[in-house]
Amino acid sequence: MVYESLSYQAKWWTKNELPSESVEWGVWKLLGVCIPIPLNL
Repeated sequence: MVYESLSYQAKWWTKNELPSESVEWGVWKLLGVCIPIPLNL
């Protein structure tokens, strides 16, 4: 999932847990920064 321009992967099923509140051993694993790509429609 993407949250505040950062990409996260859930280590297990979760509900109502924000990545910003996760600690190192928490449910979310930080994958990296997401850079938006503009779409020319």
